[in-house]
This record gives sequence, structure tokens and C-alpha cells, in this order.
Amino acid sequence: MFQLISGQLDVDRLDYLTRDSFFTGVSEGVINYNRIIDMIAVKDNELVLEAKAIYSVEKFLISRRIMYWQVYLHKTVICAEEMMIQILLRAKELVADGINLACSESLSYFLKNKISKADFDKDSSNLEKYASMDDIDIMAAIKQWMYCEDRVLSFLCKSLINRKLFTIKMQNEPLDQAEIKTKLASLMQEHKLSKLEAEKLLIQNEMTIYLYNPKQNKINILFKDGSLKDFADATDQWNISALGHPVTKHYVCFPK
Repeated sequence: MFQLISGQLDVDRLDYLTRDSFFTGVSEGVINYNRIIDMIAVKDNELVLEAKAIYSVEKFLISRRIMYWQVYLHKTVICAEEMMIQILLRAKELVADGINLACSESLSYFLKNKISKADFDKDSSNLEKYASMDDIDIMAAIKQWMYCEDRVLSFLCKSLINRKLFTIKMQNEPLDQAEIKTKLASLMQEHKLSKLEAEKLLIQNEMTIYLYNPKQNKINILFKDGSLKDFADATDQWNISALGHPVTKHYVCFPK
């Protein structure tokens, strides 16, 4: 049951690849999930896939790779997400300084309190409050915070709501910190910001993803003789095996 719900090839991934491919129009994300489901078997109390499904699994991993880089990790998506994260972090700072920000009760609870992962384990009411929030709570708050006196929070909220998204530069190599300092100084001068304020508008980060991580919940292939092989070893496609290596991207976002 655990492998069905959370794994390298689980029902969630089979669902969202097909669903998101349809709604975004990225046809490369279409997969033959019926074929994969038909080929699922159980060996030694673990889910495995019959060898006949190996090409369907290859198509699944390639489709997932395309969807990640064209949809889920698209530059525009990453930039908007980073802006939203900065909005919430800035709001939390202001609330900690005693400034009252209008928002829903659930969102206000998390802005006013420092809730760690351990707190979710200790008190189930934290999970209930978290689950009661959705995108409506966040977007309604951001629309109100557009008129906040804090210039940084107001600017971030207006930029996100009016879709004036930041510029994003992404590369495989670590960012040149000399260029970052120059850009920071430019932001401070252009918008008359303090260094702390400018740092909220110059977002540096990196992301590392595995499209297939053989160290976690392997996709095991069952052969006719009863033997099992990890998918990365069973496939004859060298480029599929390469998907097991992590890919790291470095990026910086800042106002246009």
C-alpha cells in the first residue's frame, strides 16, 4: 500500500502527469498508465513490474522529465513561487514586530506562531489548522497586503497580483557573487531601499531534483525466471540510466 501511494512510480504520479499534460497542453506528458497498472505484480511482498512493462516505464520517466522542466520547474513558475515565499516570510517578520496584517484565522495562526515539524507531531490541531488553508486564504491576504505601509511587502504583493513577475536567471554553475552584489547595490539605489529591504527583492536559491533515484523505493523489474532487477540496470537505454543522477540548477530572481 505504501508503494502505491508514495514511490518512484505511484498512483499520484500516474494521475498528475496525465492530468497536467491535458490541462497545460504539453502532450509529451501523456503516458500509458493502463499498461503500467496491468503489469504491476507482487514479489516478496513488494510491488514490482513485469519485464514487458519496461518500455512503458521508460516512457513514464521521460514524460516526467519533460513535464518537470517544461511545466513544474518552468522559470515563470519558479519565479512566482519564490515571490510568494518572500511575501509570506516578510508578512511573518512584520507580524513578529507587532504589525497587524489582515488575513484568515488559520493563516494568522501560522504567522503569529513558530510551528516546527515536531509541533505537528505533538499537536494534531496544528495539522487541522494547516489543512484548513487553501489558495483562497493566501490570495485574499495578498490582495489586502497590496496596500500595506511596508514598501517591500506591498511591492511584492502588487507585483504578483498584477503579474509583473521578477526576472529570473538560471544556470548550472553557482552564481557569481560579485554580480549579485552589483545588482543588490543597483536595487538599493534605484528604489531607495536599505540593504535588508533590497535583499528581500533579490532572491537566490538552488534546486536539486532526481527524476529517478535508485536509492529510494526502486522500480524493480520482474523477469520470467523470477529474478528482480532495478530498473536502471534492466533498461538498455543509457540516457534513462543517466536520469538517476541529480540535476542542480542555481538561480536568482529580481525586479525587472
